Amino acid sequence: MNEENQYYRTTLASVAKHAGVSKATASRVLNNVGTATTQTRDRILSAARKLNYVPNAKFKQLSRLKTGEKLRTGNIGLVLGSESVKGFSTHPYYGRLFWGIEAAASKQDYHLVLSTQNGDYINSSLALVYENKVDGILIADTTEHDLLPRIQPHLPVVLVNTISENGNVSSVMPDEAAGVTKALAYLQSLGHSRITFFYIADSSIPNVHHALREKAFREHIVRGTLDSELARVVVRPDREQSLETTLYAQLREWQAKNEMPTAIVCAADTYALAFMDAANRLGLSVPEDLSIIGTDDTVPCRFVRPGLTSIRQPLEDMGAAGVKLLLERIEDEKSAGAKVTQLFDVDLMVRESCGPAK
Repeated sequence: MNEENQYYRTTLASVAKHAGVSKATASRVLNNVGTATTQTRDRILSAARKLNYVPNAKFKQLSRLKTGEKLRTGNIGLVLGSESVKGFSTHPYYGRLFWGIEAAASKQDYHLVLSTQNGDYINSSLALVYENKVDGILIADTTEHDLLPRIQPHLPVVLVNTISENGNVSSVMPDEAAGVTKALAYLQSLGHSRITFFYIADSSIPNVHHALREKAFREHIVRGTLDSELARVVVRPDREQSLETTLYAQLREWQAKNEMPTAIVCAADTYALAFMDAANRLGLSVPEDLSIIGTDDTVPCRFVRPGLTSIRQPLEDMGAAGVKLLLERIEDEKSAGAKVTQLFDVDLMVRESCGPAK
């Protein structure tokens, strides 16, 4: 194809002519309807590939009208929460989730339309619904569930990497309880019993993942798999100083009160990395004096020394599962009323930040 025709769109007629068949026959094969001999089908598909044929979405919509099917836009709305927006373009954690969603949507010939929860996010997100710009909505890692009751009556919705107690909405989540259980089993195999679960509660942006991890840790205490006299949960209120200063002060406090744990399970890698820095400044050795486990397995875990043991969620698979679940609801509206919560197992990525208890 020469330069002046590089943007020329191949038509169905061109494919038919190249394959030596009628337009009707080419249309049946390319739309996978009707019958055709194997030789004819192969010839048409080969011509379509050679000519870079792309079906016209408008004609697909017309064929739906003829058969009485509901019109489709071929778009999926992806609403990003306030935290996702901050790290969307720079943080690999959110990138892994996004590319899982994008790859699965593209494989099914769907496009993503992004809406971010910044500024007038409610109106911009609702515009996707009320202006019929999308066939369904994925809400990813959001704390702003006031959108749900306004979207659900109109379109299928699936939550990815978040859940909601309000409304009959399906979700895809990592198995937070399994992650805590694996971390504790590993520490106990190293002889640890004085184990602390730690995170900082941000009252302005409640984190459902941190809350679920805390709940799982407390359940181990209740069941007796952790010593209630030695294991504890420490949830600090909103911090006024830097994370590094706050966690340095936390370690100093434990030292002063003779309450230093032998191991800390952190609700996020950021806390674990800050604890490692604070321990180093206090002359404590990780893992000889203090074992530390993070959560999320972010990139720094592999490059700090010692390497940080962390719980890793299968974000790519979760994103793909969210798309699959949403498309099932788009195609079968009756299934949209059945609430489903898919939990994905997590992995404990063992590195050098944990050692035998003293």
